[in-house]
Amino acid sequence: MNARKRSEAEPGDGPAALLEPSEIIDHLTLLDSVLDTDPHFTYGHGISPTLPAMEYEPGLVAATIQSLPNEKWLFFKIYQRSAQSLEERPIPIHLEFTFAEGTPEHEANDQWMRYGKPFEAPARFSLDLPGGLGAEDKEGTVSVPAPHERDAYQLRMRVVDPEGTTLADLEFAMRSTAASDGTGAWATGTDPSRVMDNEGFYDTASDAVQRVNFTLAPLGGQVAATVQPAVRFARHLEAPNKIQLAGPVGMFKDMIELDGAQGMVPPSIDRFVTSLATIQTRTTQVIRIPDITEITNGEIRDIHRVATLIDGDTSVGKWRREAIEGVAPGSMEVGEHIQIQLDIPLQGQDRGRGPRGRHRRTDDLVGDRCRDRWHNGLYRTKSQRHRP
Repeated sequence: MNARKRSEAEPGDGPAALLEPSEIIDHLTLLDSVLDTDPHFTYGHGISPTLPAMEYEPGLVAATIQSLPNEKWLFFKIYQRSAQSLEERPIPIHLEFTFAEGTPEHEANDQWMRYGKPFEAPARFSLDLPGGLGAEDKEGTVSVPAPHERDAYQLRMRVVDPEGTTLADLEFAMRSTAASDGTGAWATGTDPSRVMDNEGFYDTASDAVQRVNFTLAPLGGQVAATVQPAVRFARHLEAPNKIQLAGPVGMFKDMIELDGAQGMVPPSIDRFVTSLATIQTRTTQVIRIPDITEITNGEIRDIHRVATLIDGDTSVGKWRREAIEGVAPGSMEVGEHIQIQLDIPLQGQDRGRGPRGRHRRTDDLVGDRCRDRWHNGLYRTKSQRHRP
């Protein structure tokens, strides 16, 4: 099947391919061997039905991607043959950024110069790539990498109050860069739940004010137990607290004092997520944070009450039954203490997602007040009666 006849066929038309890939292996190998005669560079190449993802590889100096008429993509990768390749055959590049002063791209360029933070910006460029793959006076987006980038590392952060008491702690997977002149550095990281990010800009001058920005992703739909540490951390990011740093092991040291008047989430949200995370310890069904605007105050109180009982704390409420079997009406005196036994199946529905389970409560009545304690199983108490 000659190339001309093949080119006239429609993609996917016919009961079988007019030419099998195995039939052109020798031909492609021959073409590649001829292409591999460049004394300075070697080439990778191919055609893909999807846009190829270009990532850094050892020896890779440039890559090009070109769209083809059949909605496929042709790519070339250019690799240096030796450390002297770019000295013997340099690749001249003329680059002119097209952003205006005061734009976000202009600020990103300043951050690259001061801290080494990578950025992208629109530009006009010309470059003389080997193999005739260059471009002349083209417009596009240019990605500028970090001048000096550190390997990934782990960083622990904790928030402490003015007395040094730890309020929250969180671990971040970090990466960082430094400016070409070494006067500043940039670092960014995310916590294990991937809802809390931090970005820091650090100057080496002794009197410089260091800056760290924290970002919290929307909490709706997140697994409560997974994001609870990040929510607690965000809750305490407020003055007069301060942040301390440490590596994977070792002691903490002061980094910055916080100046925000309020944390990133209010205490009520911190408590709500913590209660959901506590309930998660008693069920195998994953508990996600609901849209707080779609649940009632009564439902929120029930969630807190369940979490309190699980923690083994005391919940106080009113006894609303008119009679107790075995206790004659009017026979209790003011201040008299009585314990009763009753079985109450406790089953709560989580917005149609199934029951939370069955639990035990100990009711200890003093007058018209009762205190509930949480256990697994059913509500049970011992039945006894006594006077103070």
